[in-house]
Amino acid sequence: MSDLLPHGRVGYEALQVVLNYLYAGKLKPSPIEVSTCVDDLCHHDACRPAINFTVELLYASSIFLVPELVSLFQSRLVNFVNKAYVEDVIPILLVAFHCQASQLVAQCVNRIVRSDLDSILIEKDLPYQVSEEIKFLRKELTSDDEQKMEVVDPLREMRIRRIYKALDLDDIEQVKLVLADSDVTLDDANALHYAVAYCSPKIVDEVLSLGLANVNLRNSQGYTVLHIAALQREPSVIMSLLAKGACASDLTLEGRSAVSICRRLTRPKDWHAKTVQGQEASKFRLCIDVLERERQRNPTSTDVSITSLTLFDDLHRKLLYLENRVALARLLFPVEAKVTRDIAHADENLKELDLNETPTAQKKRLVSRLEALAKTGTGSVEICCILQAAIPYLALLENFFELTRPVHSSSFLIFLGKIHKKV
Repeated sequence: MSDLLPHGRVGYEALQVVLNYLYAGKLKPSPIEVSTCVDDLCHHDACRPAINFTVELLYASSIFLVPELVSLFQSRLVNFVNKAYVEDVIPILLVAFHCQASQLVAQCVNRIVRSDLDSILIEKDLPYQVSEEIKFLRKELTSDDEQKMEVVDPLREMRIRRIYKALDLDDIEQVKLVLADSDVTLDDANALHYAVAYCSPKIVDEVLSLGLANVNLRNSQGYTVLHIAALQREPSVIMSLLAKGACASDLTLEGRSAVSICRRLTRPKDWHAKTVQGQEASKFRLCIDVLERERQRNPTSTDVSITSLTLFDDLHRKLLYLENRVALARLLFPVEAKVTRDIAHADENLKELDLNETPTAQKKRLVSRLEALAKTGTGSVEICCILQAAIPYLALLENFFELTRPVHSSSFLIFLGKIHKKV
């Protein structure tokens, strides 16, 4: 089978779809259990299982030389490229490269070039020819001023590479020597991110045992080490990170938590797989269960895991709701509301509107503001009890919103004034 499929794998379900077309002339619909994920918020139009299944279909169609299917599945993957998270474009690019689909390769390369995908990941996961092309195109897109600002110290870069090489060789002693002989730290090299992504759980534990790495450090994409572990779906690594203080409720810049990442990677087939006595349980389900329990045990952040198509609308809706609650509390109970806002540091997240703000920065700002406002309900018991008195007015306020969408600031203030007079 490896001779027939030298560059990838094709699952039973994908092979069945292609063979059914060859023998019956009909294309069966994609089985839901292998082409969707277990994230209830996902539309399944660009999640990893949907991408992986289409990749398998394209690969099988290419191997069996069925041009009409190759064309069909290529067009499906083209639709995925701009919808999917950038790390999910990697499998599309790989199958396009091996199937010599030049147009699809070009689109994937263009998406990655314009993204903030880590250069190390590009080097490790993509063929040399493709990774070099991406490096070249990224350099061309970078202006001269930006290149001057991003001058890389060759010696520092070499030492970071030595850390990566030592990790690849499972040589923790060599890592210690590099750290001792230079001013480069594990955090400077994002070494823990690298170990979680490319090394065995044993090496990850050894890196953690050094006590020199921040388990909640974010990389250039805004991913913490736990987010990377969720992408790898290795339960032992996730549990090791949680034991060292990794925060399960930290969000990526897109608003995803570690558990939502796991859910979008897990197929219903894997989720519902029966555990046979004496055999290993599903690693995918175990990862989700561990992260869910940890998040429930330490609910330190509001999980706004939302698909990319609805992210802004949902964030604005939640922000509007919380802003209105806080505004009403400030009007009815100004002293108590101020104390609660100070506890949550809600006012620190306010800033002037930047018309040139990038989508990524806007998402980050909205998530930060949402988290701060959500904390205004988690102050002391006394403050919460006082603010509970505003609940009847909130119900009245919400009814008003339903009747007067969209909410205008003038009508909102007039309505609040009427409520204040009644109080």
